[in-house]
Amino acid sequence: MRKNRLRRNPSRCCAEAVLASLLLLVPVAWSQSAHAESDALVRVLSTDGRWIAGKLHSIDADRWSVIEANSATERVLPCSDVIAFITQRTIAVGGVDADSNLTAPAPISFGLLETNDGQRLPGNFRAALDRNYWDHRWIGAIPLSMEQVASIRFRGSLTPTRREDGDTVLFLNGDTTTGFVESLGSDIAFEPIASNESPAGQAGSERRKLSNDRIAAIAFARTPDGSDAQAKQTSERKSGARIWAVDGSVVDGDELQFDIVKGWGFRLSDPLLLGVRPTMTTDNSAANPVAGLLYPSRLLPLAVLGKPSIKVPTGSFHYAIANASHIGSSARALLGLALIEFAGPLTARYELPPSVAKSGSAIVFSCEIALSEPAPMDARVEVDFTFGSTHSERFVLDANHRRIPISIRESAANATTLEMRITDGGNGIAGDRIELDRACFIIVAQ
Repeated sequence: MRKNRLRRNPSRCCAEAVLASLLLLVPVAWSQSAHAESDALVRVLSTDGRWIAGKLHSIDADRWSVIEANSATERVLPCSDVIAFITQRTIAVGGVDADSNLTAPAPISFGLLETNDGQRLPGNFRAALDRNYWDHRWIGAIPLSMEQVASIRFRGSLTPTRREDGDTVLFLNGDTTTGFVESLGSDIAFEPIASNESPAGQAGSERRKLSNDRIAAIAFARTPDGSDAQAKQTSERKSGARIWAVDGSVVDGDELQFDIVKGWGFRLSDPLLLGVRPTMTTDNSAANPVAGLLYPSRLLPLAVLGKPSIKVPTGSFHYAIANASHIGSSARALLGLALIEFAGPLTARYELPPSVAKSGSAIVFSCEIALSEPAPMDARVEVDFTFGSTHSERFVLDANHRRIPISIRESAANATTLEMRITDGGNGIAGDRIELDRACFIIVAQ
């Protein structure tokens, strides 16, 4: 059992301090344009599986008002009909097609703390006399309770994989050791697992101190129920939207608001964070949302189901079927909607978790299918879906139709499998690569 868990030397040269100050100013200058018109451009995912693109006019406790891009008419949606949203500014940052850039903003701090329920807090570790704190840019000094922490990244860009048999410490030189962190501070009290070989060549279970300056990251032991961030995203949660912010934070929030004068604002819903910052975020544009899940338990990204079972359709040939699919990282994607790519011809089959059918009255499969670019001008790919017992039409991707939105509704009782077929459209294998953008299942409330 862990005991009380308490405790960088900022002696850097002047040039480094100046550089760090400048780096901190860059996101401020960018994010202070939060109330500019570009920040009001959004894509909103409704319960019918369709994305509505336009200019966001307002959000209040009851409804969303969006001026649609194509018709310039106002579309009013009850809050209960909005599942998720992405801001246009986020989409434009990467300088790529608006429909394919869903990479979450990089944290502005070298340090990153992730909680057991998947919240991500860029910041820095600070040991004080009374207890440890995690200093976050717009939340403040968060008292550090290790029982709520999944991992802490002190420096660098890597975090070790969480295990169930102990905490994993990643050193700056790339070595790892497993055991139990008894306390944090300027030094870390650490008890290795018996017979675990340490970087120093010592073995055994004797407690020792590890210098904080040697450590890149710590991944704390996962509880046996496997309640990690990905599982939390698809399970029932107490309350609040999951919000991806400008500064790379991922937090839970309530009372989401927007108007063209005040801009964005919300209130933190996590009791620990709310205790540090009880006020609305309207005063700090670093907290502005770039994306959000309004009902996290009602959206299941297709990517979290892993690789589907794949086979070659009868009468077709595929020379590399084992490498015919690629799934991006849900943890690094806004809303968890990682890009999925396929090289046909093939049939891909997904099995939905049984819990999905029990959680709603109907399930909607939503995505956009698109040719993977660059694609030859003569590319022609045919795609069709079977969702439960519902068969879609056959969609044709070619030079004139390079991207097609898909939305298929099925009763919850029948929504057990999703099967997708990709064929070459009769022009050989050229250009049979497609991608599924923003692929997800929406659980329609009972």
